[in-house]
Amino acid sequence: MGPAPPVALPDRDAEARRLAAWVWRELDDGDPAAAAPVLVLHGPGGIGKTALAAAVAGHVPPDAGPAHWLSVADSRDLETVLLRLLAEAGAPRRPVLEAALSERGVFLDALAREVVTRVTSRVLVLDGLRPALGRRLLPYLARLRAPVLVTSRSATGWPAAARRHAVGPLTDGDALRLVRQVALAHGRTGPGTTDRHREAVAAAQGSPALLRVAGALPAGPSPTGMPGPHALVGHAVGLLGDAEQEVLGMLAARPAGAFTAETVAALPVPRAVRNGAQDIVDRLASRELAQPLRDGVLVVPGPVADLVLRRMPAYPRRVLRGRMATAALDAAVRTAAGTANMLDGTAPPDGSPRARRRTAGQLASRVDEFMALLERTPPGSPQARTLADALASALLVLGDSHRLVALHRTADGAVRASMSAAALDLGLPSAALDLLAEPHRPAEALALATALHHTGRLREALSVLDSTPELHGHAWESTLTHAVRCDQGYPAVTELALREAGALHSAAGCRRGRGLVLWLRARACLLLGRPEDAKRFLRAAEQELRTVGDVRAVNRVTTDRVRLHLLRGDIRKALSTAQRALAAHEVAEDRRGMGWTCHHLGLVHAADGRPADARVALLSALDSFEQCEDGLGVAWTRHRLALLAPDADRARSELQLAAVEFQVAGCPHGQAWSLLEWAVRGTDDSSADECLNTADALFRRLNDRGGALWVANVRAHRTGTGADASAPPLPMDHLGDAEGWEYALTDHEAFWSQPPESRRIPFLARDIVAAPLPHPDARPARPAVPRCTVRVTLLDEAPASRAGIHLLLRVEPEDGHPWAASAAAPWLTAVATPLTRATVEPATALLRPSSRAAHGAEFAFTAHRPGLHRLRFTVALERTGAVLQQVETELDILDNDPRPGRTAPHAASLWGRW
Repeated sequence: MGPAPPVALPDRDAEARRLAAWVWRELDDGDPAAAAPVLVLHGPGGIGKTALAAAVAGHVPPDAGPAHWLSVADSRDLETVLLRLLAEAGAPRRPVLEAALSERGVFLDALAREVVTRVTSRVLVLDGLRPALGRRLLPYLARLRAPVLVTSRSATGWPAAARRHAVGPLTDGDALRLVRQVALAHGRTGPGTTDRHREAVAAAQGSPALLRVAGALPAGPSPTGMPGPHALVGHAVGLLGDAEQEVLGMLAARPAGAFTAETVAALPVPRAVRNGAQDIVDRLASRELAQPLRDGVLVVPGPVADLVLRRMPAYPRRVLRGRMATAALDAAVRTAAGTANMLDGTAPPDGSPRARRRTAGQLASRVDEFMALLERTPPGSPQARTLADALASALLVLGDSHRLVALHRTADGAVRASMSAAALDLGLPSAALDLLAEPHRPAEALALATALHHTGRLREALSVLDSTPELHGHAWESTLTHAVRCDQGYPAVTELALREAGALHSAAGCRRGRGLVLWLRARACLLLGRPEDAKRFLRAAEQELRTVGDVRAVNRVTTDRVRLHLLRGDIRKALSTAQRALAAHEVAEDRRGMGWTCHHLGLVHAADGRPADARVALLSALDSFEQCEDGLGVAWTRHRLALLAPDADRARSELQLAAVEFQVAGCPHGQAWSLLEWAVRGTDDSSADECLNTADALFRRLNDRGGALWVANVRAHRTGTGADASAPPLPMDHLGDAEGWEYALTDHEAFWSQPPESRRIPFLARDIVAAPLPHPDARPARPAVPRCTVRVTLLDEAPASRAGIHLLLRVEPEDGHPWAASAAAPWLTAVATPLTRATVEPATALLRPSSRAAHGAEFAFTAHRPGLHRLRFTVALERTGAVLQQVETELDILDNDPRPGRTAPHAASLWGRW
């Protein structure tokens, strides 16, 4: 037999109207500066306090605002309740996250301000509040212009200003009517007329929860009589089988009241009982020993649970409570870990069976229950760490930064990686980096690299990944590495490597990771000029990300659809998609997403022949990027604005600044294009030639054959070749096997079709990297062209901490390199930066490319302590400031040990990391 249809609660309408009238009178007639009225409905469990609170709330005018209902029976932490209230009210997340990283007193004051400002409910219900928490919580709610309804079992311990109302038992008439309704719902005959029902009504003592149990009893005399509630519940339990009684005792002893059939299947009971979980739940519901809360969710009423446990001896009762607390925590860990597995690929706890995996949205209804369990668990235990990490992953995807902050403070900072990611999402990169100043776990190192990537510090992000061997070969390390490399300008290598990353995510069961990989593959295909592949990947990515509930990632997919429509020439679709993405990012408070959407919107306006609108959109993007400190976004937006500048001097100045920003960010693709555009507009032939040489070297390093073609075009344009609109011959044998070569050819023809005096590279030409796809088994190879090598030579035999040592830095060009002839070698600057506690003199020096020591630069290095030290040299063109290469060396400084041969400095080329 299944659960009976829901039965209406006892009629307390008159009582509810009287209490609602008092509440509304206090609001209307009181001083506007007075505290919000507080009504405490108190009484024993199962007496109907919650039902009465719902009735009172229902009599408050609906146009006064939304009603907020918080179940706080398991809550003990003041901050957590305030944060949950702000989450339910839809308050902005950024102010709370900023305040969470401040001092505790400052944080509580900030929460109080946010509550007063953001909570505009017509009524606030705090169900199951304890007086100890209430005395601390209610003062923070005093300035609300809304009544606060409290339900509690305790009549004492409340502030003097609170009105207390005792919720009493039902009258005999109401009790008999409720029993009759329940009996009819269960198909009983003669409800309310048999001696048993009259006896059961008396035994229930007016408690609605127990009256429901009475109504579900079968007709017929009681063999032992029912002198009180204990006998009533005992008689109802006696009608159950052994398995049902065992399960009921376990459910009564659980720390959380609500349960489902899946909860029963997870109890420590025999397999046969677990397999029949739904039948057991139905039988408990048929006796009203489990009563419905909502679809599929039931609860053992408080008085029933109390009476069931009292039937046990004291020691077994304590043992059972302990077992059920452990079982509840184990079940919570399995459930949350199943969600985390979908979101970040985290393996389920060792030895635990794989639970049915829920999406983040499906887990949301149980987050508060699991966080209450976490509050009662020692923070250092492995289960606490696993549960906290899993909940943090879910809350991050849900965008629930309020509860994530509560979890962060409850778990004593154990979820710093997720907090850092939330800070990034809300445009607080400095806070994100501060949280991870000293990463202790591989997950935190990964979060640090992600933060560096989002702030446009691409080279530093790769350095963190390279220096964390625990991450090597990990799916997320591979995903982030190639996301960075794609931003640097290596889409061909990236697209190939991301296939392997996707396979790793699939093997781990991580659907979110698989969705993000598909999105990144789409971005690589857009750069390679493959719109159909990009469309396919974007569609698949959106499906995966929607499945796991990652709305913010779905919004980013929508932003890249703007690029897709633009590549296909569909301006109308690009405009409408950009507007939709912008609105979605604004709702999600995704400042960086808004910046990139405005950036692409500017490109759409430019392609549509509306430069003024394009500048407006790009300036808005620049503002967003500066707020969220995205250096790469700033550089690309400045580059685009320079192309739209009507004044040539202003354009050259902005392009020069953009080139520096790109080299600081570690993006050779953007740096090469900025130098190339500067050369188009430059008036100084020698400076233009240097820019073209550097751009050509960068394009060759990226294997961007389209970029190399543009260098040839600009050289021909500047030297007068093609002044009569005849372009130089196309190297089709070199270009033809590159991805996106058709777009490069079209742009090439458009360039040479313009009059010489107004010749400009097409605005969207830099959005294609015409590079050939590598062989699936090949690693990215260096261009087969003469190169320059940076060499660092140690001039001392045994470096010691008390004496400075001397290093010689040289840049040696290979035979055939343009700089091999001393007359053609430009001046270079070398900047020395110690990465450990040490001093370097001078900080900057000039040198010439040559193998001769006299043309190198000498530095004095003084360590502040013995041990391993790191030193970075940055080599740049002296005339333009364009960075050519960075090298790092390690020095093992001895503690005044005269023995030689204890050091091995080496130049660590960062090729492929630009």
